[in-house]
Amino acid sequence: MPHITRFNHPGPTWLNAVLSLRAEFGDKDSPERFVHFITPRLEEETMLLILAWEEETPVGYGLAFDVAEHAFMPEWTRAGYITQFLVTQSHRKRGVGQLLMDYINDWFTARGLEKVLLNVDIDNEAGIRFWKSQGFTPYATRMRRIKR
Repeated sequence: MPHITRFNHPGPTWLNAVLSLRAEFGDKDSPERFVHFITPRLEEETMLLILAWEEETPVGYGLAFDVAEHAFMPEWTRAGYITQFLVTQSHRKRGVGQLLMDYINDWFTARGLEKVLLNVDIDNEAGIRFWKSQGFTPYATRMRRIKR
């Protein structure tokens, strides 16, 4: 049965596990950029980094924040924000995503957060199904333009 570990101190265990999971999903950002962003925030009360393990193997992780406001989105009031959520292909539909979500939901509840936001890729049909099963509904469309 998978188990969850919360990381709130720098160390090679969480770093190697998260970077291996991100690599499996074709993360195009440099690991250095991610590490530079996350490491100083690990001990902050407003960030949650959890990993799901099957024995000694990382099989998923979640990264969430308690966001007081967002400078570029004035409609945002205090909310929970799930910024990253990954479960390995081999462990999908085995309860790992629900285990991660239960932990994240408990953390949000303990912090008094009722509104939770996230982004999911429009082409990620499995992800959209998962988030809808968790009670999320689409409310906006994000768009981009890449000049060629």
